[in-house]
Amino acid sequence: MMRANLNFIYFPPDTCLVTNFRFKTLEFLEHSKYVVAIIEKMGKMFAPLKYDMNGNINKITATYKKDEIGHLYLEDMVLTEQAAGGTVTVDALQWLRRGLHFLAKFFECILEDIDQGGNQQSLVPFLKIAYETVLQRYHGWMGGQLFNVMCRFAPNRRGLYKILASGNTYNEEHVVAGMRVFKTNLLDCINHLITFYRDHSLENEAVV
Repeated sequence: MMRANLNFIYFPPDTCLVTNFRFKTLEFLEHSKYVVAIIEKMGKMFAPLKYDMNGNINKITATYKKDEIGHLYLEDMVLTEQAAGGTVTVDALQWLRRGLHFLAKFFECILEDIDQGGNQQSLVPFLKIAYETVLQRYHGWMGGQLFNVMCRFAPNRRGLYKILASGNTYNEEHVVAGMRVFKTNLLDCINHLITFYRDHSLENEAVV
């Protein structure tokens, strides 16, 4: 697993996490918790996302603990539930994936701005792109209004970098390098789950 020189949590699609194109459930959950820890440091704006993701992690964990051997792999656990007519874990993983995707898209927008020579301090435009791309289609009017209110509490770019460098001497180059690895690895995991849900007709497009 590649690491930059800072206290940054990655979501690695390495051999510890993925075996024969399946996720080990426990490792997937642990890495998801690390991502939530990053989100928590970002402040009030991300609190609803943090609570939603934690709730879904807890639901998946509860199912996993019912049969830790049979549920060793995340995909097997989901398909077992689907075959039994259940939806709790299927829905929880879907929403957890969407939360992870929102954060990955947000980081991707920042990195694209950097690559284009930009240095926009306000992160609100990037948050809006991530929201419109990943979550907006599943949210009703109220969800959209809540997101607009939350944007008022978003940190600026420098503030975000300092959050991600927590516990280390602030170095923008190192933070950006970490963001690149994190974003790439996380999107690999997300795309795997998107394909899995599509192939097994698991995706629920309902608006909440």
